[in-house]
Amino acid sequence: MITRSTMIMVRSELDKAIKEIGDKHGLLLETGNGRFSPTNATLKITMATKNASGIIQTPERVAFTDAWTCRKMGADTSWLDRKFIDGGYSYTVIGLNTKAKKYPINVVRSDGKKFKYPAGTIRNRLERISA
Repeated sequence: MITRSTMIMVRSELDKAIKEIGDKHGLLLETGNGRFSPTNATLKITMATKNASGIIQTPERVAFTDAWTCRKMGADTSWLDRKFIDGGYSYTVIGLNTKAKKYPINVVRSDGKKFKYPAGTIRNRLERISA
């Protein structure tokens, strides 16, 4: 019988196994959403390539390279990988979610936790650094 705790244990083991496979092939492999019933289960696995610098090319990161898409979302292509300070923490811009109108900018805090920000807020934080 497949239970929630079974899914959690299996997912943990799968994460370890697919990390090794991804490293072997130069890819990022991650488990995504899953569903289960008492008799079967499905789990999504996503893959992303790395660029020449070894940086993972997520769809959100690639979206930042398109000037038209950035302008449409109120962002600028130069923001990618820029750092800013907010609330005493250091953040780095890591991607642009084209499906999120209100909070399209993906950032990662210095401790690794990810957040979403509005484009206007990022513009203001980056202008403070430039000034």
